[in-house]
Amino acid sequence: MKHPPGLKGFLLALGLLLGLLVLATGVALLGYLALEAYFAPPGWTLLLLALLVLVPGAILIGRLFPWLTDWYYFLPALSFLLVFTLYPIGLTLYLA
Repeated sequence: MKHPPGLKGFLLALGLLLGLLVLATGVALLGYLALEAYFAPPGWTLLLLALLVLVPGAILIGRLFPWLTDWYYFLPALSFLLVFTLYPIGLTLYLA
């Protein structure tokens, strides 16, 4: 399958990956709250529960949309640059 061109492809990739992240976060929170009713799990239990959804979900989405695997590296890199370069600069200018 060919990658959708332009902004449509970018937004589709972003939507699919963000949807997977929201699903994993929701499952992790619900699982943590369910476990909390029986015992006090450590905070990192959220990470383990999210990984149980993220890894198979990423594999499934990668098989359904083969062109999306290119974005598995590019979107996190863009997010990292945004959060650790542009956001602090903007915050510095705003608070100065």
